[in-house]
Amino acid sequence: MELLRKHGLVYHSNLMDADLPYCHKTPYGELVELPTAWVNDDWVYFGFSAVPPVGNGIWSQEDVFEIWKEEFEGAYEEGGFFNVMGHPQVIGRPSRTADGRAPDPAHSREEATSGSRAAHRDRGALPEPAVGGHVGPGVS
Repeated sequence: MELLRKHGLVYHSNLMDADLPYCHKTPYGELVELPTAWVNDDWVYFGFSAVPPVGNGIWSQEDVFEIWKEEFEGAYEEGGFFNVMGHPQVIGRPSRTADGRAPDPAHSREEATSGSRAAHRDRGALPEPAVGGHVGPGVS
């Protein structure tokens, strides 16, 4: 965490140890953790490798987007945080991004906020416990 903050990162999203964002204290300042969960990770549903054999096949994006919508709604109802872990080589396939098909369930709720926008706006300040859309570098 120290190296990430030292090199200018303000948030991190690799840990699956909490339901709400929190801060790591480092000598270079705070690093916001935007936790995720396996159920919100695109690799679980779309990841596949023939050699070595990895994955459970490739799911229908409609099924996955429905799972993510339900996860979002559950987090929203509890006042929680929702974070999709998207890998460009996985979620970035044309069938998953064409015509705005990439999931952003936060758009279904006017009062939901995007964690990525909050992290950029506050430049490292811990976002209010909010429900976020896509969170990651370069994604708004």
